[in-house]
Amino acid sequence: MFKNLAKSSEKAVYRFNHGWNKIGAVSRPKDTRSQSEIITTINTMLESSPELENFASGLHQMDPKYLGLAADTIELSRIREFLPTGINMNKVSKETGKSLIQTLLEVLPKASKENPGAMEFTQEVMNNTDTITSKYFLANLLNVIERPELSNHFIAAKPLVKDIAEQTLKGGYTMDYSKQKNFMDFVQTLVNPTVKIDKLELLPKLSKVAKDLEADLYVDRFVQSNTPAEIVADNIEVLPQVAEIFATKGKSFDIVDFAAKNVNLK
Repeated sequence: MFKNLAKSSEKAVYRFNHGWNKIGAVSRPKDTRSQSEIITTINTMLESSPELENFASGLHQMDPKYLGLAADTIELSRIREFLPTGINMNKVSKETGKSLIQTLLEVLPKASKENPGAMEFTQEVMNNTDTITSKYFLANLLNVIERPELSNHFIAAKPLVKDIAEQTLKGGYTMDYSKQKNFMDFVQTLVNPTVKIDKLELLPKLSKVAKDLEADLYVDRFVQSNTPAEIVADNIEVLPQVAEIFATKGKSFDIVDFAAKNVNLK
């Protein structure tokens, strides 16, 4: 624990509702806790969870910027959803001999320094999804959190988390993890080595245009396209005008095909 790092009179400050939690996309306020409040919160939770103490010993070496994420991760492990899809982060795996929360506490300190993009993205997921989706994401995060070469992909994809959550988690409760799988599949479409980061950086702008035009956006095709980013950026600028021209002629067109392949019409 952090007893040798900070003696604080602060009270623990939690960020999640430990009663009924909304299902789907949420809008959780950004973490505004002071470092001493975060440390007190972590210490308080670890004191009541001695099975985590050894695994949390490395938090002393964690980049302080991400201690709030560590606190949120521990807090999530203490939340129980009384639903068929409740995820128990404390269940010990027969294969590893460790629970999900124990494994995460071991890898987060190193990742905070080597893969900050993953840390930033994970916090964005927690701020925009329900507790089940956040836990589902954390379970899948173990596959990539120790891959620093993906850090910039995570950073470029971070502005899209809110839209991804709203698209994939809408509708009623489905009694399974189908929506969480759709959310994760969308994330994996963006965060993988074959995706071009300059296209990821343009995607929020293209996404907004697509939403304004009520047009379909085939993200996988766009992020894999080979057209130079500067040409794509120019094409995105004229998309609304081109769409209007096509509409007056009673025609439709593929906005990804135009953004990625057509020459600038200005």
